[in-house]
Amino acid sequence: MDSIKKSNSLEEQLISLVKAQTEFTSKALMILSLGVKNIYSKEEAALFLNLDPDYLYQLKFHNKIKAYKKKGQKKSISKKKI
Repeated sequence: MDSIKKSNSLEEQLISLVKAQTEFTSKALMILSLGVKNIYSKEEAALFLNLDPDYLYQLKFHNKIKAYKKKGQKKSISKKKI
């Protein structure tokens, strides 16, 4: 019984280590790509500006910053009344 608990504990630790390693690798790759890109995703921009992605969204929502669409993405056009 004790050996089963130990093996379960080791398995949980391995799972958490693999998850942490995956997160670290994806973040490192994102940091390396920041100097190459002209337009960033929300997560990349937040990492570049050292801000929370939700706060960055709020800035965009309140028109404090401008967001750009990639070429080929649908753009929303507001029609002004004349």
